[in-house]
Amino acid sequence: MIRLVVTDCDGVLTSDRKTYTESGELHKQFSGRDTTVVRKLESLGVSVVVLSGDDRVNAKFCEMHRIPFVKSVYNKDIALMRIISDHAVEPEETLFIGDDLPDIAAGRWLKSVGGRFFCPVDAAMEVQTEATALAAAGGRGVLSVLYADYKVLFTGGSRK
Repeated sequence: MIRLVVTDCDGVLTSDRKTYTESGELHKQFSGRDTTVVRKLESLGVSVVVLSGDDRVNAKFCEMHRIPFVKSVYNKDIALMRIISDHAVEPEETLFIGDDLPDIAAGRWLKSVGGRFFCPVDAAMEVQTEATALAAAGGRGVLSVLYADYKVLFTGGSRK
């Protein structure tokens, strides 16, 4: 049973499209459905952590929604190992979602020790060859689709 979900942000929780105002302020769009699923997972005893290289907009989003945030651009596999250890779960109780090349090493490592690696349907092709693709594009409810399609991973077979 999954007890920890670690997800990249840009390209998973967002579409990876960036909009800048005239003053240079960065804007991103997040799916409200995903934050609802974070609360649902927490109610089931599943922790959710965002692992991202952008510590400005993404960190602010996580702060606003009370989602733990860890900054790591490269060596996400090492950061993932640390997160698993900090949460006192086993790798096989962990699920990682990534969409881009820096996510591959973390996903490969996690799969090699019994964990699960997922990606949005529009992830980089190199990621899609390594991960299980979900039926949602980045920023379009990836966590919501994950929960709907793979609920048994979080509930141990029950239909909660």
